[in-house]
Amino acid sequence: MVGDWLLPTLAILPVMIGVLLVVGVPWALVVLPRQDWADRVMVGTFGLALGAMGLTTAMFLLGTFGTITLVGILLSGAALALTGAAAFWRARREPPPTESGGPDIPLANWERLILAGLIVALILRVIRVAYWPFAAYDALWVYGYNARVFTLSGQIPASMDYYPQLLSLLYTFGQLLWGGINDHAARAAIPIMALGSLGAAYLLGARLADRRAGLLTAILWACFPPHVDWSRFGDLEVPLTCYFTLAALFTLLAWRAEGGRAWRYAAAAGLMLAGGMWTKPTAGALVWGFGLLWLLDTARSRLDRARLWRNFRLIAVAGVFSAPIGGMWYIRNLLLGHPALIFPPAYWLTQAQRSGRQLTLPLIGLALLAAILLLGREGPRASRRLLIPGLLLMIGGALPSAGLGGMPTHRLTLAEVSVLLAGLALYTAGVVRWWREGGSALADRPALAQAAETLALLLPYWVTWFWSYSYHPRLAFAITVLQLFLLARLLLALAARLERRLAPARGRALASAALLALIVPGLVGTMSDVVPYWIEGRLQTDDDKQLASNYALMRTVNLLRQEIAASERPVKIVAPGNLRLPFFFPDLPVITDPVSDPAYPG
Repeated sequence: MVGDWLLPTLAILPVMIGVLLVVGVPWALVVLPRQDWADRVMVGTFGLALGAMGLTTAMFLLGTFGTITLVGILLSGAALALTGAAAFWRARREPPPTESGGPDIPLANWERLILAGLIVALILRVIRVAYWPFAAYDALWVYGYNARVFTLSGQIPASMDYYPQLLSLLYTFGQLLWGGINDHAARAAIPIMALGSLGAAYLLGARLADRRAGLLTAILWACFPPHVDWSRFGDLEVPLTCYFTLAALFTLLAWRAEGGRAWRYAAAAGLMLAGGMWTKPTAGALVWGFGLLWLLDTARSRLDRARLWRNFRLIAVAGVFSAPIGGMWYIRNLLLGHPALIFPPAYWLTQAQRSGRQLTLPLIGLALLAAILLLGREGPRASRRLLIPGLLLMIGGALPSAGLGGMPTHRLTLAEVSVLLAGLALYTAGVVRWWREGGSALADRPALAQAAETLALLLPYWVTWFWSYSYHPRLAFAITVLQLFLLARLLLALAARLERRLAPARGRALASAALLALIVPGLVGTMSDVVPYWIEGRLQTDDDKQLASNYALMRTVNLLRQEIAASERPVKIVAPGNLRLPFFFPDLPVITDPVSDPAYPG
């Protein structure tokens, strides 16, 4: 029945959004510079992210030192909101800034098309998330399961020692609002974090470039094929993307701001890094990005001591603001005798693909950059002899292992890496020649500096992902928005070059056709696994949907349910290695590792 899956989501979703905004927006206004208070997208997105952090931190404290109850959560949220409102009321008495923003520019038709695509994408994503219960392995094993335990017991058991609990606690809040265990109420958190990641993508482009770059970055992220495919499962990657993107944005804003604004942006960056660390420990790679950014600026400023010290202090401010919430779960683990960081078994590291497929986005960016450098009569053209062969060599080195139309065939070999490096050397020489032959007069130097800074922030995460975690593209989501921002800048620069060579009407038609070709497949893909079942009515219950997603697992679950119903004695389930069974029996002892249980006779 439609009401069984759509009603809980539609009932809980606006309540959760409202509570998170009420908790987070006052603090967003306290932290942000006064000049940003009128930016509704900035305040709303930052407030949503802070609200999720603040409320789940309160729930963590309740579940560790007391009991998680709906009343306790709402009272904690009210206390946070009132404290933030009081701090904001004091801040608003300060004199407003003298500078004012530029005039509002009406939306172009293609911008309206992107906005419509984003709205439709969000609506379809809500329907898709609402339709399915938890079905992915990780959600059944830990995130969804932990939320069921928290909902039933009101406690965070001392035995839990895996990743931080921001997402699981959001799932718990949804179920407590509903009044009991319900996957669809819990999963109302998924579109909220999707909304946050889209807001972060827009802000990254809009604040670092302009509104066009923001909208294009957001639609590229909304229609990015792995994101479309993975958007319904509900693991850590999308909320991590939201926090990582905002942390990178605020870092870059702090880097270029002056006075009090720089320190406020640094504090905001630290808080968003804390949100990332409270979601997943891989967010810590951004710390290495901070260091790389500082080294880049050191080289660029020619050891300007005042600038180096100022930037070091900005990083220190970010660290101070990130430490309490960002470190609390890891300190808790140490105090309880667990390792601070619990990473997946080493087996998963051996699954990293390290193939040419992982170079897709960088190669697309280099191809667009080459097109920009070579297009137009005003630029030097001698570099064509280096740029094009270099690009072709890099593509040729990546293709054999990419496995077009299927899984990658093998890891990059030494020969393929050699071809890639040779192509990169030729390409780099072509860029240098273009610059020396007159391209330096045509280049947008601030944009180039900003691109270098963005690459510095994402590079450590990308290297870690490529080497250890490239068994699935979702594990690179945290830095994908930063890469898509760079692609958006290149696409807009290419469009500007083409506009000068085409008639205006023809150029607008071409741009609209390109956007439709981008948006429509993403929207269709969002509903590809819902519409057939929904129209045909084949999957009526959550058990039917679970059976369609996990056939072998659900046969075991249904058999155990029959045995439990027929048993007259307390039941203990021993299922070595079957980590997903506890999700379906959260109120029973389920032993998945018999060696660790002394009562197991085995």
